Amino acid sequence: MSRLPFKIETTPPPAPGRTQRLSGEGRPELPPGAQPSLHHLAPTFSVSSPIAQSWPDNFGYSPTMDYIVLKDYTPPPSPHRSRAIKAPGAGTSPTTSETSEVTDAGLHPSAAKLPLQFAFAASLGPSSQIKSLLQTSGEHINEGDSGKRTPLHLAVCAGSKYRFAESESTTLLSPHTPSSPYNTNEDIAERVKLLVDAGADLDARDSGGRTPLFYALSTAATSTVLLKALIDAGACVSVRNAAKQPLVHDLILIEKTMRLENMATSRISQVLREVLDALIVAGVDLDARDDMHYTVLHLAAEQGLLATVEALLEAGASISARTLSDLTPLHVAVRSSRPECCALFLKAGADPTRMNSFGSSPLSDALEKPLPKLLDTFLRNSKLSQQYLSYMIRLRRETQVRTGTRRQNIAYLSMMYSHTTLFPSSPDIQSHEIEKEVNSIVNRGGFGDCHKGLFLNAHPVAMKCLRACAKHPNQSIEERMDQLIGREVHAWKRLRHRHILPFIGICTLDSVAYMVSPWMTNGNARDYVQTHPNANCLLLLAQIAEGLEYLHNFEPPIIHGDLRGHNILISESGDACITDFGLSQVMGEVQEYSYSSSFKHAGNWSFMAPELLGDNPPSRSWETDVFSFGRVIIELATGKSPFHHLSGQPARLLRAACDGVMPARPESSGAPAFMDDLWALAEECCQLSPDRRPRMDMVVARLREISVFYQ
Repeated sequence: MSRLPFKIETTPPPAPGRTQRLSGEGRPELPPGAQPSLHHLAPTFSVSSPIAQSWPDNFGYSPTMDYIVLKDYTPPPSPHRSRAIKAPGAGTSPTTSETSEVTDAGLHPSAAKLPLQFAFAASLGPSSQIKSLLQTSGEHINEGDSGKRTPLHLAVCAGSKYRFAESESTTLLSPHTPSSPYNTNEDIAERVKLLVDAGADLDARDSGGRTPLFYALSTAATSTVLLKALIDAGACVSVRNAAKQPLVHDLILIEKTMRLENMATSRISQVLREVLDALIVAGVDLDARDDMHYTVLHLAAEQGLLATVEALLEAGASISARTLSDLTPLHVAVRSSRPECCALFLKAGADPTRMNSFGSSPLSDALEKPLPKLLDTFLRNSKLSQQYLSYMIRLRRETQVRTGTRRQNIAYLSMMYSHTTLFPSSPDIQSHEIEKEVNSIVNRGGFGDCHKGLFLNAHPVAMKCLRACAKHPNQSIEERMDQLIGREVHAWKRLRHRHILPFIGICTLDSVAYMVSPWMTNGNARDYVQTHPNANCLLLLAQIAEGLEYLHNFEPPIIHGDLRGHNILISESGDACITDFGLSQVMGEVQEYSYSSSFKHAGNWSFMAPELLGDNPPSRSWETDVFSFGRVIIELATGKSPFHHLSGQPARLLRAACDGVMPARPESSGAPAFMDDLWALAEECCQLSPDRRPRMDMVVARLREISVFYQ
């Protein structure tokens, strides 16, 4: 049998009726009438070996004393002796004058009965020692120490760098540094197997109600072998500790301890997957709740344990579980300011607008937190656009009914709009949501005026109103205005693309209807290239082409009908956005105005396809849009309108447009190298025969090729 790092010494028992003297230098005496504490219980085991300094959690050892005391160990009945265990070289037993006194009658009746050498062997000794002890003291295999920890408890956690704290209601771990040469993973696994095979109780509970499986789960960061071994042996995975916390809740300890060791995230994820696989096979309930109905997913979200959240979601943990406070894991992640966890929940399908019984949703909670990254996580998730629109509609309705919340709700709407550019177009924008600037006309056109306004107290917007006259005596100006606006909005309100100007909504101020859209700081495309000589013309054309391709591929397809530089606006960042859908058509939809003569002939001749300029023109088509795009290439490449030299000569201009004449290419020695390819593309788009014009997807591909070639 291997030699233990301590030895057993015995001292004669006291005479009957006399007090029993306990070894212990400087040890406090038991006050008269008081219950004996841990350090007054007999017999006393004196362990002076430095190796004992490593196990304060396991044995109730106090670093300030040289004793490890086990409650009421019962020695063999004959001879009646007390025992003292002392490390080699620790000195002789103390004399009678050095001891304090406790009567035999003062021993605690409910104390545990685990032999100390059994505990040491289980947690630190070689396997041969376990085998010997099982033969000589096997009846004590399921008895506990002062913390009710059996040899199996101690063996499982022996090699961990972290141990359970002494509190019965916590799963926090305290640092621990094992120092035994026998604490390799293989040694520990062998000791555990010996104990299990000998009949150790797999579900024995310590003073905190934790079974050995709790210990194995807490030490899985070091090795998952013991966890799997206990599960394979039949350990129950549905147990709860004394605080009613399910075993699976201690899963969060794995990532926490591995983070302390600066483990790689990939390794943490691997361990978590192994543990979850083992627990799931054993039938664990991933959604088991504590007394506050928190699941392990709630706990992981609260502490920002990203790898744990991800592993639990992959394993099927519920994202809809609610606590007693009616909080989902997403609620908890928001309230704990964990944007990365929020992103995982949103990706998994969590509803950010789902309200709890207190009228709070994860989205509203995020809006109230001054944490931009958290709000971005929500509002930049385009998959949730419909939920956001629904939430904004709810806020808008509440603002109309409850004026007391108007200011706060307007602020929420403003924040959401600034992040998403979303706003419900129905109902119409209300007067308290927008303000038109005084004397704010920034552009007068043949069909209407454009004003500048302020939307939701924060966002500059363009407010376009149309001029109209009644088409027949029974039609009012207001009705005609509504008809014209309805025609333009009909297609525009459906569109959402980075190179299509967003439609915000319609508002009516002083009986005048306005179409509201974001304010474009840099004006229209032709003015922009004139005032910005170094503007990237090729990039702008590629963006316009992508926007037009989006319209043609929309379901149902939409024809713009009036593409030209004036109807292309440039944002503050220098990006192009197509606007002005007054002449647009939705393919396959029959509209009363589609067949009117004024509608068919409307447009700018310099940009219109020749087939649209006849007496009985066909409907606009993708081919006519492609022709207009060819003219836009010329406009942006030269900074001038096609046939600008015919300005003021409408007859000659109309003749040139009807004949499909290609505008002359200006001679310039400083023209960009790509101008030859760009002009050739313009000529292809402006072919006289519609069926010879390329589709917009082909145009987009050509522009990309040109861009790559001349990069």
